[in-house]
Amino acid sequence: MIDRTTSTISVVIPTYNEARAIGQVVREVPRNRVQEVIVVDNGSTDGTAERAAAAGARVILAEMRIPPNYGATYAERFHAIYGELAAEYGATLLPFLLEEIALEPGMMMDDGIHPTVAAQPLILDAVWVVLEPLLD
Repeated sequence: MIDRTTSTISVVIPTYNEARAIGQVVREVPRNRVQEVIVVDNGSTDGTAERAAAAGARVILAEMRIPPNYGATYAERFHAIYGELAAEYGATLLPFLLEEIALEPGMMMDDGIHPTVAAQPLILDAVWVVLEPLLD
């Protein structure tokens, strides 16, 4: 049995394009049992982070990158928007997760987009560096 007088419980919800439901999900977390809700938004394009924050969640915004074939100017602007959005919504910015693994042999699937099982511990480490201080 959890001693709620000395324990804190945080709920971490990973999301991607969940704007339609995230507000309700955050609001329905039983606050008498949970200290905080943290939403980790993985580059949603539908307002998920904004709706999660409006519903009372702390938001971690996972930075995304686009391939260089979009052009340097577009890629730079795309990259910059994440810092701007994090500042605007009071979110914590999680640096691009694949920065250190995308070009490493065996870390990406054949599609060149998705990380392999071998990459998962490295991704966990990158997320944990940002997430752990929020759980204190």
